[in-house]
Amino acid sequence: IIRYKKDMFVFSEVNKKSIALGKSILEKYPDSAVVYTGKTIYAEDEECGGIFGNRKIIYFSKDMLSVKFGFHSKKKEIRFFVIGEDEAKNVKQSLNVIELFKDRANTWAYVFSNKIEGEIILSSVDKNLLKLRRISDERTLIHSILQEKGEQLFKEALPIEGSKDKLISALVIGLSGCGAEMTKTLAWFGQMCNYKLEITAIDALCDAKDRIAAISPDLLKEEYNGNFTDDGEAQYKIDIKEGLTPGTASFYEEIEKIGKITYIFIDTGDDEENIGTAIQIRSRLTKNNMSPRIQAVVHDSERIKALKDVKNYSGQSYDIDFVGDVDSFYTVDNIMNSELEAEALARHMKWGSEDVFWNFEYNRRSSIASALHRRMKIACGVPGANKAVADRSEEEKINLRKLEHRRWNAYMRSEGYTFAEKRNNLAKTHNCLVTFDKLTREEQEKDDD
Repeated sequence: IIRYKKDMFVFSEVNKKSIALGKSILEKYPDSAVVYTGKTIYAEDEECGGIFGNRKIIYFSKDMLSVKFGFHSKKKEIRFFVIGEDEAKNVKQSLNVIELFKDRANTWAYVFSNKIEGEIILSSVDKNLLKLRRISDERTLIHSILQEKGEQLFKEALPIEGSKDKLISALVIGLSGCGAEMTKTLAWFGQMCNYKLEITAIDALCDAKDRIAAISPDLLKEEYNGNFTDDGEAQYKIDIKEGLTPGTASFYEEIEKIGKITYIFIDTGDDEENIGTAIQIRSRLTKNNMSPRIQAVVHDSERIKALKDVKNYSGQSYDIDFVGDVDSFYTVDNIMNSELEAEALARHMKWGSEDVFWNFEYNRRSSIASALHRRMKIACGVPGANKAVADRSEEEKINLRKLEHRRWNAYMRSEGYTFAEKRNNLAKTHNCLVTFDKLTREEQEKDDD
């Protein structure tokens, strides 16, 4: 009753992720109300005690769906965060939230699920007025990294002798979690005029290439992988090296064989191994007069604090960017990302309706990728990228359409799509997965952004 006319943020569980996100919400929206429900997993935790000391926090020990949120002012927003540790339970709770609140405007549900089952189930139900977002931790982390610091990928590219192009040489270590997502994302994110993109991915398991090929069958095909001849087709080279364990001599030998490296991303699945690998690589590459930007995933916020500006005994900085900790990652800007989402919606509205944007994850995800890449085109000074379509010269229009189609081809292949004469989303086939010159004029003009 007291919070009846406040925007409300409701969490399905009290855990470290929801605590961090709740703190971020109160910092950004101090006039709102944050509601926690369910069992208090970290009741004795210092952070938990701190946030529950805030007078704007409401806590119900009941399950989220047992609280009568339907009583709340219809003019105010309610955002549900289904953020438990059990993904299957998250999906089940989300379906119940949808059923109870699908006819209420100003209502969002954020479902934390990395699994494809969650995407399929949640896409198939009628959401009516409710806006649904499935949050994949891995994809969201990669997008947040590239949104914040992706411009550096291009700024730190190296000149190629005898060419006007620059080299982006990315090294990804670990393909079981965020590393696989980063490898696939870089394939489309790195599509840019006057840049050559090379990605080397190293994994300890001997089936790493097969695992990527199973998810994205055309991404590694020789027909596309390593083809730098057609400016109307995606241009990248992905080289996956298997069975190499971080810390071994053969692992470092393979890294040294790459030659020039401009960017390194590390996620082996273990914080301690990520830290040790990052430090060892920095040391070895410094010996070879190379200083690429290194980002390593560390989920533990306390470790992140301890590692900030870490130096050796001589006071030399390792200059490593540790990312992905709970406190830094679970924030309003990363999880809700309203500004980028608004840009993506505007992009989508050129050929689709708003309800389709919210109801089908494929549409929202694809538009967000396009909006994120558009920012990079502007940052890289691609001619015409910062102009309205009507203000571009004919040459600028054609070049930007080609570049966007290159990006789209790489993106679709990273999502598992292959070419077929007829589009079929169930089979993940698309008739436009061809070179730019094979598109109809109408399809080419769709690439205006």
